[in-house]
Amino acid sequence: MSSSGLNREKTRTLHPAARSGTQPLAPITLSLALALILVLALAACAESPEPVNFWALELGDPEVGRERIEVYGCPACHTIPGIAGADALVGPPLNGWSERTYIAGQIPNEPDNLVAWIMDPPSLDEDTAMPDLGVAEADARDIAAYLYTLGEGPISPDAGLLAAGDGLPAATGERMAQPVPFSHQTHAGELALDCRFCHDSVTESTFAGMPSTQTCMTCHSQVLDDVPILAAVRLSWENDAPIPWVAVTDLDDHVHFDHAAHVNVGVGCDTCHGRVDQMEVTEQAVSMTMSWCLDCHRDPAPHLRPPDQIFNLTWTPPPDQPQQGAARIQEYEIPLETLTDCSLCHY
Repeated sequence: MSSSGLNREKTRTLHPAARSGTQPLAPITLSLALALILVLALAACAESPEPVNFWALELGDPEVGRERIEVYGCPACHTIPGIAGADALVGPPLNGWSERTYIAGQIPNEPDNLVAWIMDPPSLDEDTAMPDLGVAEADARDIAAYLYTLGEGPISPDAGLLAAGDGLPAATGERMAQPVPFSHQTHAGELALDCRFCHDSVTESTFAGMPSTQTCMTCHSQVLDDVPILAAVRLSWENDAPIPWVAVTDLDDHVHFDHAAHVNVGVGCDTCHGRVDQMEVTEQAVSMTMSWCLDCHRDPAPHLRPPDQIFNLTWTPPPDQPQQGAARIQEYEIPLETLTDCSLCHY
């Protein structure tokens, strides 16, 4: 293939991931640091400002990338938003790229991996149908930067995850792509971090809270502080921008749910969110339909646990749970007669 647009020297040298230049935060305990190192090493590291496109900050020029996509003939096989005539379905559509967790269903969607994939797909997956088009590294970086601007819309089936921003709550068993591939199985399960470490407003607010960059950097300014998989966290820290986490359980606007009102009367986290300590990628565990909620509101006693067990994801009801639950209804003065009123959740 010859073209004036393909005259850059091809190279396989990839730009290293950015390292944090910030000062270390307050030291964490030695035991937690050692536990994080051990577990994550074994796992091989599996109203707010506008979200920053973290990956694009690491790469090239998205506008140049848009041009290079046409030069290399990508629209002949792919549907690509923002590219005129790019509506082919020979390969998977590329909409929602920045929200994908994997490239080709198996390679972590990180900047260097995407650049390497664009340059020479068969070098990463010998069975792929994607050809080596001889893309120069500089072009690949620009193309990758453009793809990471594609932030909303459904993700194609090869990604295996739902897109952020599609306007719909997750259905039971469906997983949501996140800007950081966070593992509850590692953090809440193997490290046994308390839910409140990240969701620190759950006992005081309607909203449980999402982990701030400060929370992440409490550990990751010292542990695994330069791994590519956490590049988005470091970029968030360096650019003073929030990590745009995607809600897995996102109820309709006409539904009002108060986290504090539930956990403060004995409803445990796993009652609604399931065993997140066993989830590598978090998914919605229950239907969250009105009938599901009403089943509990009509008979809450089976679900009310002792205060010290609210955040214990392995808690199981004792044989006398009906009696204990009834006692907690009295203790917390739960108004059974109004728990099914429409105005309780819809106002």
